[in-house]
Amino acid sequence: MSVLILRPSSDSDIQANYLNQSGGAGSYVNVDEVTKNEADYNLGDYAYFTGYSYGLFGYPNHTIESGTINKITLKGYYKRVDYGANTGGRCKFAIKIGATIYYGSVIDPTSSTTLQSWEMSVNPANDEAWGSNWDVIDDLIAGDSLYGYSSGLDSSYVKSFQHWAEVDYTEGATNNNAWPMFFMK
Repeated sequence: MSVLILRPSSDSDIQANYLNQSGGAGSYVNVDEVTKNEADYNLGDYAYFTGYSYGLFGYPNHTIESGTINKITLKGYYKRVDYGANTGGRCKFAIKIGATIYYGSVIDPTSSTTLQSWEMSVNPANDEAWGSNWDVIDDLIAGDSLYGYSSGLDSSYVKSFQHWAEVDYTEGATNNNAWPMFFMK
């Protein structure tokens, strides 16, 4: 088995319906980083929404990989920030297949940064194995849905940063049918 790691590929691939605290739009800020840095994050903030709102990112195409896709796992780091008595911030992973967005289970982040993941051994669009359809990987748009809440002076939101996707696959068969070359004298 092999694992292909994909990270968000560009600012132009963002699809979001939440506003970022610093930029006022869905943010790409450092979600593609290889090394976790808590100073850099993509933020869904209670000041801009109440309820779940998504931020999705395009991923690059695979290059030479082939074979059967066993599972896709979305990963990212999350941290809840609370003010006052409110502790309502939560999140879910999200993946867009075709025109539909599918969501993982609700995650209740803590005040410490933690790695979270959503493992999909089947395609959520049809509950079937991923198979060898690498077009799904090339069209991958994924990220998360963040929940922020504000009530009076109490508020809670989630910091979301360093996203990536891991594609676990069994490599395609190599050409073992080539005839050996014999030289006779």
